[in-house]
Amino acid sequence: MNAKASTTTLVADTPAHLKVHSGLGNEMTEGQDDLDLIPRVKLLSNSTNNPVDETHEDYLDHAKEGMFWYKSSTENFVTKELHVIPLSFMSIWGVTAFPYGSADPLGFFVSNGDAEAAIVSAEALPEGSKWENKEVHRHIIMVKDPETGKLYPPAIFDLSRSRLYHSKAWNRMIDADGGDGGDRFAGLWKLQLVRDEFNNNKYWNLGNNKEGTKIAKVGWVTDDDYNVCKETFEQSVMKEALLLNVKDTPVNQTLLPAN
Repeated sequence: MNAKASTTTLVADTPAHLKVHSGLGNEMTEGQDDLDLIPRVKLLSNSTNNPVDETHEDYLDHAKEGMFWYKSSTENFVTKELHVIPLSFMSIWGVTAFPYGSADPLGFFVSNGDAEAAIVSAEALPEGSKWENKEVHRHIIMVKDPETGKLYPPAIFDLSRSRLYHSKAWNRMIDADGGDGGDRFAGLWKLQLVRDEFNNNKYWNLGNNKEGTKIAKVGWVTDDDYNVCKETFEQSVMKEALLLNVKDTPVNQTLLPAN
């Protein structure tokens, strides 16, 4: 049978029946290049592998331990106090090798069971090393400049180890503040860092035994900020950031205390 050459008619303008522009089927391609560049907020608890280090690519001459670090593809700054609007939250599990650097991390997992299964199937570690499975609280937050009112793109803010205590305290505050069914992004919060200590290991934390959790509500969000947060929350790319980035490189261990 002779194959008949197919012909395609090129249409310069989009036909009327295709001008809906709803983007169906492209939900996960829009912003795909940005998934790996989703902003992060981290705590500068030491001077290694962060803007405090003069040899680091993101070095900032005014960066110091005890500050928050916001990093995106277009922004790189540090601040002593962080004003944020929380958008969403989930618990995940991160598996890394101890001592740190003795093997590549296994990654983040959506459940403790998945993390343990990954450890079972992982390659044998060098002698003297072991896998550590730690719960991580992943907050998706909008950082707000209190002076200019600027809202920065949503960022991932991961907390683990002793910082889980303050993460849980913050969640309880948000739940109590929201009342019956209130949105998570209804309030603006201020986060601060203080020195903490565990087993003679000193580090920066979101609170300590003496001062409590250094997270406080500033007030209700403005109508404009609420609408921006609601729209951002409903975007599929932001939601997928919670799950897709579970496969991302685990929390930088140099930014976390050993406890």
